[in-house]
Amino acid sequence: MARFVFVSMAGLTEETARLAPLAAAKLATERRLEASSTRGVVVRPDKFQEVWLAPLTGIDPLRSKAVIYGKGTTPEAYVAEDDVAALVVALATEPDPPAVVEFGGPETLTRNQVCDALGDAFGVALHPRHIPRVALRAGAAVASRPKPDIASRMGMSLYSDTHPIHWDDTPLTSRGIPPRPTTAYVRELAAAS
Repeated sequence: MARFVFVSMAGLTEETARLAPLAAAKLATERRLEASSTRGVVVRPDKFQEVWLAPLTGIDPLRSKAVIYGKGTTPEAYVAEDDVAALVVALATEPDPPAVVEFGGPETLTRNQVCDALGDAFGVALHPRHIPRVALRAGAAVASRPKPDIASRMGMSLYSDTHPIHWDDTPLTSRGIPPRPTTAYVRELAAAS
């Protein structure tokens, strides 16, 4: 029987959906999949290293800049895109996979710790700029229609800054997928620059 594997996002709740247009779209898709006759698996990875540790989301060690969303003290389990892809393949071919798989990478680091690690790896002093939680909430609401990508970044960041994770890398390691630690990704970035 055919199986549909949908890549959603870790921590997806009604609250996340109210904060971020992307989360709302993913929750709606999850519900449609659940209501359909299609055999499906929902994959919920934590934030991608390649996206959330990049200039697009405010970290640019080559320019000594870093954006910290909120306080930046809540640990996250950033995950590698390749690890997510490997898990999707594994779940697509398993005889009886779980309906929902929520997971992250092997390390839990706060946004502040990630910025410190990037600064150390690149040999620069990053100058972090904190965006207060109240500004994240207001920005997510105001930008929702005209700039859903920015609203999603702000809303998801607010949620991540205020809710501790409850997942780990077990869905990867239990399937023989050795997940890339965030610190290894940081070293790779520095070596490539």
